[in-house]
Amino acid sequence: MPAISKEHKALVLRSNRFLANTLNEYGLVNEEDIDEANERLLDAIDGGNPRQISVLNILIYDLKKLDEKDYINFVVKESKIGLIALSNYKLRPLGNAMNDPDVCWATWTIPFDLVGDYYLVATAYYPSRPVVEYWEKAADKPIIWYGASIQCVTEAIDRISQTDSADSENDH
Repeated sequence: MPAISKEHKALVLRSNRFLANTLNEYGLVNEEDIDEANERLLDAIDGGNPRQISVLNILIYDLKKLDEKDYINFVVKESKIGLIALSNYKLRPLGNAMNDPDVCWATWTIPFDLVGDYYLVATAYYPSRPVVEYWEKAADKPIIWYGASIQCVTEAIDRISQTDSADSENDH
């Protein structure tokens, strides 16, 4: 698997640092949990597997220091955005850089549809301001945000990655 680009590495570091600090600020995790998760995050970045490059994933699944239900409840309560499950949703190709799997992995976010003048975007990282700012700057239309679980985002990125691979093979 290719290493993370410098542009994406900076985004990964900023977005994960911001998210970890927000989780600590709201009392969902403590400083020691963050320190341990950050060490593992740096190891994951060195390893280059985008599925493992997430402080949220590390805190929930690896270290078991945060319950994903508590995190989702926090996102809904504090951010006032709805939740979405994309497992049965047909992901429409957006035809631009908005559905680049590398950026989606770097931000744990996926644009999943374009309705009228709005992108519909699901993310596991809404409390991370660098993620929201990145996508709002990258988008050429307004965004309607949805929260999603880590598994939901993972599966959706896998699906668009497979679609991209199939499209590339069909082009040849």
